[in-house]
Amino acid sequence: MNRTSGPASPLPARTLRVLAAIVIAVMALALSPTLAHADSDDDEITRYDVHATIQPDGSVEVELDFDFDFGRDEGHGPYLSLPERMAIPDDPDHWRSLPISDITASSETAPADLEIDREGGAVLIRIGNEDVDLEGTHRYRVSYRMGAAVNPEAPGSGLDEFSWNAVGTEWEIPLRNIQVTVEAPVGIERVGCSTGRGFDDPCATEPTASGTVAQFAAGDLEPGQGLQVVAGMPAGTFPELTPILTERYTAGRVLGVSPQSLAPAGLVAVGGAAAAVALVRRRGHRQFADVPPGHVPDTGPLGRAKQVRATGEIPLRAEPPQDVAPGLVGVLDDMVAGGDDVTATIIDLAVRG
Repeated sequence: MNRTSGPASPLPARTLRVLAAIVIAVMALALSPTLAHADSDDDEITRYDVHATIQPDGSVEVELDFDFDFGRDEGHGPYLSLPERMAIPDDPDHWRSLPISDITASSETAPADLEIDREGGAVLIRIGNEDVDLEGTHRYRVSYRMGAAVNPEAPGSGLDEFSWNAVGTEWEIPLRNIQVTVEAPVGIERVGCSTGRGFDDPCATEPTASGTVAQFAAGDLEPGQGLQVVAGMPAGTFPELTPILTERYTAGRVLGVSPQSLAPAGLVAVGGAAAAVALVRRRGHRQFADVPPGHVPDTGPLGRAKQVRATGEIPLRAEPPQDVAPGLVGVLDDMVAGGDDVTATIIDLAVRG
């Protein structure tokens, strides 16, 4: 008769903290809401027309006019994701913030109630009424204000640039017939247009500028693809404008490391791990003789120990490891944070009080 080992050999607290952090991160990822979609798997936007008017203070008034096709199934309304920050080339430590306000929505054929949230650098807008089912295609109009959207004397061009992700990459449905019009308070001297998941593909049609108006046509975009437009105006057009920057948390900022410093550390870690594995395989480890791993003799002295090589079959243990939460075991078993793992964790916490 054997008894399982008690608190004398718990899993190290640091290991438990690391594993718990992994579980929390995986669960958060598994349970996070999806963005920019509606209620059916064949929904699509069949027309997407954007008009952006740059104001003298550098803010932008945006009017979005689009047709939403609910596909085969009924739905309540579309979800929109409006980017509220942009990455800055050559500055990995900051975001360029584009605060969005004054959001309105309307439709002549469908409810246009608004539910607004913010998540992951985007404004999430749900339009419609949960008590009203819709089918077919409906036209929606959305307007909002975007602050500090112009970048004075932008690096590279030296112009005051309006560089904007007119369509973010969070969309989970296709967008068709995309048109963007930018109207500036002065003549537009330079235009640019790019699409794709990384905004590194040219637009289907070359952008054009005539006086104070620029036109951009992206054609069709698949889920995950975005559209970036650029309109350059003479430097000094917005003398009072200061870009809004927010901190961008990277490994370098949080941990104080860089890729250059991580490289030798990684080599040391890999080398140390390899040496440890080699040592275990060569010398093996000690365990109680005639007792399954994880157990100690039931009564009497601890008994004799024997040297065991790290080769051959590993004996099975009948019980799960002690001091490990059941939800954690479930995630480590299949690398998926499912409903069973969440339920097991809740029950375990309730039992522990």
